[in-house]
Amino acid sequence: MFKKITVLVAAFVLVLSQVAFAVAKTPEASMSPSELPETINSFELFWPIAPGKTMGDSLYFLKTLKENARGMIIFGNPEKADYKVLLATKRLVEAEKLITENKEDLANKTLNSAVNNLEAAQNAVSSAVENKDDFQGNGQTLSDKLKNIDLFARWLASKNEGKYESLKIISEKAVQTSNRLEGK
Repeated sequence: MFKKITVLVAAFVLVLSQVAFAVAKTPEASMSPSELPETINSFELFWPIAPGKTMGDSLYFLKTLKENARGMIIFGNPEKADYKVLLATKRLVEAEKLITENKEDLANKTLNSAVNNLEAAQNAVSSAVENKDDFQGNGQTLSDKLKNIDLFARWLASKNEGKYESLKIISEKAVQTSNRLEGK
């Protein structure tokens, strides 16, 4: 009986736990490509997010299954927006790993997933702003996360000269969503 309770508690914590972000202050989106930093450490920028399993790995489906299950039990537009930004960030970090492993096709699929998550975040932010939902003081933090996504996507694009069109879309959606949050 004790084992069953332990397993249930562990599963509950795994599904419902929230991930903390360390949000770095980032340069403005108006930086030209020549002004981007020479190197960006995605682990430091998005800590504690690391790529872990990536598309093409045998157990990747379990990762996405867990994320989808967690997403179904998140209510409220501000919370949904935050979660979708988290998922977009995960996909962006996974894509970086796939790019370094020269798995371009899988990297493109992963980047497309990041775009879809940012579109969902954009819709949730728009709904939250229209409904005057309270971000409970997390609006600026969410905006900073989006600025980090923009910075990283532009940096990654500059290192891969035109190979990944999705990176430009990710950057644009991150900026648009951040501006919407900030009332611009």
